Amino acid sequence: MKMTVLSVLTLCAIAIAPAAMAQTPQGKNVDKKVKCERRYDRLTKSLGLSEAQVKELKEVDAKFEAVKVESRQKMQQATAERDSLVKKVLTPEQYTKMLEMRLDGRKARRAEMKAQRGERMAPLCPADSTDCPHHDKPMRRHRKK
Repeated sequence: MKMTVLSVLTLCAIAIAPAAMAQTPQGKNVDKKVKCERRYDRLTKSLGLSEAQVKELKEVDAKFEAVKVESRQKMQQATAERDSLVKKVLTPEQYTKMLEMRLDGRKARRAEMKAQRGERMAPLCPADSTDCPHHDKPMRRHRKK
């Protein structure tokens, strides 16, 4: 009887685990409009903006968003054109190797950025530490330098 209950619980845990892992962390896939509204709310509270100022900020942001989209499209077109010209110059093996090198470089940069992010997010000094070497004020929480 115990084995049956144990095996049923194990099967339930195995069945539920993928669904639990598939859920995105809170705040990761937030709609862009929601993020913008939150940003405007924070600015309104912290800077004391009027409704007219918020409206003007939204117009400015919309204008520059259009510029960003346009420049991103131009850059993608230029990159595609460059790649097609490079592909004509190189042999298929050379082109494949170049693409692999590009991918490896991106992975290396991504890993480097992740390491830097880890350094910035070092653990906080203990709140009750009066002899923290990173500052001269006791009982102050901060990130280690």
